Amino acid sequence: MNHITENALSPAVAVPVGSATLAASLISSLPIIINVLVGIYFVLMVGHKAYQFWKEVREDMRKKRASRK
Repeated sequence: MNHITENALSPAVAVPVGSATLAASLISSLPIIINVLVGIYFVLMVGHKAYQFWKEVREDMRKKRASRK
């Protein structure tokens, strides 16, 4: 093997290069990851507010029925 191939395949060189490639890939996709997380948060927030609203409406209907009796 030639000198370049031997150095590139050695663990002392291959691990940092592979880690740097992985980090660069993660950093380049960070805006997409952030947008997905914000979208998930928004869906959870809207779902939680809808659930709270439904609980209040259900409680109001229960109180209204109890006051009629």
